[in-house]
Amino acid sequence: MKEVLKNNTDIVSIVDSVYAMGITISEELNGVVRKKGKKNPNGTRKEREKMKMIKETRQQIARIANELYRRKIRRKATNKEKRILKVMKENFGSEKLTNNMLRVKKENLLDFLRTQKIILEGIKRRAKRIRNNILYKENQSVLFKENDITYEGETPQIETVREFWSEIWETETQTPLRNWMQEIEKVIGEEISEIRNFEISLEDLGKEIKKRKNWSAPGIDGIQNFWWKKFPGIYENIAAVMKRWCHRPEEIEKWLASGKTFLIPKTCRLDIPSEYRPITCLNTIYKIFTGLTAGYLKEHLILNKLWDEEQTGAKEKVLGTIDQLLIDQCIMEEIKEYKRNLAVAYYDYKKAYDYVQHDWLLRIMTWMKIPDITIKLLEEIMSQWKTKLIMFNKDEMVESRWIHFRRGLLQGDSLSALAF
Repeated sequence: MKEVLKNNTDIVSIVDSVYAMGITISEELNGVVRKKGKKNPNGTRKEREKMKMIKETRQQIARIANELYRRKIRRKATNKEKRILKVMKENFGSEKLTNNMLRVKKENLLDFLRTQKIILEGIKRRAKRIRNNILYKENQSVLFKENDITYEGETPQIETVREFWSEIWETETQTPLRNWMQEIEKVIGEEISEIRNFEISLEDLGKEIKKRKNWSAPGIDGIQNFWWKKFPGIYENIAAVMKRWCHRPEEIEKWLASGKTFLIPKTCRLDIPSEYRPITCLNTIYKIFTGLTAGYLKEHLILNKLWDEEQTGAKEKVLGTIDQLLIDQCIMEEIKEYKRNLAVAYYDYKKAYDYVQHDWLLRIMTWMKIPDITIKLLEEIMSQWKTKLIMFNKDEMVESRWIHFRRGLLQGDSLSALAF
């Protein structure tokens, strides 16, 4: 691959080569892409590993309980029990196992077992969600039968749904200038002390590709992240292309920021266009690039002390919703225990990403003194955002015409959480 693309900085050639190589390798390896294997009756690999761990933990608990009971009734150990006791001594790293040591170990194992059972349930729920999403696309009748789901109404025509979403995304609005904005601009400007240019190194590119999930759904390029990881020999070519984009944004290919948006029902009402959740699948090479861009913007904010750590939705390696729920749970337990008063209010932005105005986003970046060339880069990317809506009517997939984003953010874009 490295020899074929030697000194080649044409992104189309790079993408085509990676796609062709991925397809060729997959077909050679028993047709991974072309053929679907049979589902393992014992669940996914993670489920099987976790079930094996739980089984081994239960065996250890049972052996400790048996040893404690044998000592209680003062029965002589059998040859099998002596062998088990010898193994336990090796595992504990002690020549003598007291009753207290065995009880403590048993309690620790019981706590560990409870934790692993909770994790297993979470893995099963996730696997079921993935399977349901696949079934919704491929065989809705099986999905409804397995889950006993009763939907109301008929799936609307794709053009009706397109009109609904295009009214949101294609309606361009301008943010009026207010007096308070000038004050905020002045305050933010005073905080800026260090400005660095957006540069992409080979090391940064490798780290960005490495941290991505292998088999996330691809965009119209059809390439999963797994294949970018497997061809490090072409990282120099990719880095050269992205460096050119940073300095000459007008050269970004028009197809790069195009996506396909799958509409998944949020409720049982199929006939209401607003009751669908849009999930946009974007080109993986585009998400790698915007991931690097988001990393640069975050670094700029941290350097100038403008980054808000309380916005957990934009933090890496953090499950924002779960973290907040755990905090809420701790607060509620403390209130109950100490019998305190509490007033709680929750608010939710409806279609929060869909109503973000592009001119407002660019204006904020100007206030934060992001370099002009980087703002021009982001403006060029946003001007190219477009997607096709995809729905499933029974077992038939229907696709809309292109919708161009004049407002809102792309769901699934590496840049969206930070931009929001």
